[in-house]
Amino acid sequence: MSTQSSGADYTPPPDETMATETSERLVGLGFDPGLPVYELEPVGFDLDNLKQALFGSTYREPVTVTFLSDKEDMQDTPLGFGVAVQVELVQLFFLPSEPHVGSGVVECHPEPQWYLRGFVFKSAFDPYPETIRVHARLDNDSPEIRIDKALVQFVRQPSGADPSTPMIRARTWHKL
Repeated sequence: MSTQSSGADYTPPPDETMATETSERLVGLGFDPGLPVYELEPVGFDLDNLKQALFGSTYREPVTVTFLSDKEDMQDTPLGFGVAVQVELVQLFFLPSEPHVGSGVVECHPEPQWYLRGFVFKSAFDPYPETIRVHARLDNDSPEIRIDKALVQFVRQPSGADPSTPMIRARTWHKL
C-alpha cells in the first residue's frame, strides 16, 4: 500500500547528498560533480534497445533510447514523459568486490555494469538552444545480462557547476 497521497497535501521526499564513494565513482566514470543524479528503476529501455541505438544509428537516421520514470514524483517532469537520448558512447565495467572481508583478495562482481554518454535528442521544436549531455550508469543486479536500474544525470552545456559541490540524489526534477 502506498503511503503517498495525491493532491495539495503531498510533499515529495527531499533530495539527499550521495555517499562520497558513490559520488567519486560517478565522477570517475565521467559524471559532472555538483549536479543532480536521478535514480530510475525500471529504466525505460532494455539491452537490445541500447545495442540498436549504439550500432544501428546513422547520421540521418539516429536511433535513440528513452529514459522514463514511473515514479509518482516525476510524472509531470520530462522523465515522466520520457527523455529520448542519442547514444554517443557505452563503456563496460565490473564493480570490485571483496568476497571474504579482510582477506585482501579482491575480485569483481560477475554482473556487468555500463556507463552511457549521450545527448538529449534535439529537434527544431526544442525550447533551448544548448546541447544537454547525458551521463548514465546502467546497473545489472541479476545473473542475467540486463539493465535493471540507472543513475542518470542531465547537464546543460556549459554547466557552470562548482566541482567542489557534492552530488545529490534528486528526488524531484531540477531545472536545467
